[in-house]
Amino acid sequence: MFPGKIANASTSTRTTFKLINDRLKEGLAWHSSPQVVVSRVRWNAQENPALAATLDVQDRVRIEFRGTTQDSRIVGIKHDMLGDRWVMKWNWCGANPVS
Repeated sequence: MFPGKIANASTSTRTTFKLINDRLKEGLAWHSSPQVVVSRVRWNAQENPALAATLDVQDRVRIEFRGTTQDSRIVGIKHDMLGDRWVMKWNWCGANPVS
């Protein structure tokens, strides 16, 4: 539990502190083993314009990068179109960090 003692605290207060402490332990345990998480991708959309045209915010995608696979959802898209170039930048929300 927290360092020190919770003197003269009511049962509901002690229960609340225990729940908070348990939740903190869960969060810290999740971060105890580092994982590769892809949060942003920059892609030359001219490589596959048909695919680029089908992707939109809230679409679910599976990202494979450096030997890991990550199920994600597109949460942001930015298009950079300069003459003969079309570059898309996506922001992802992975399954683990945010459900």
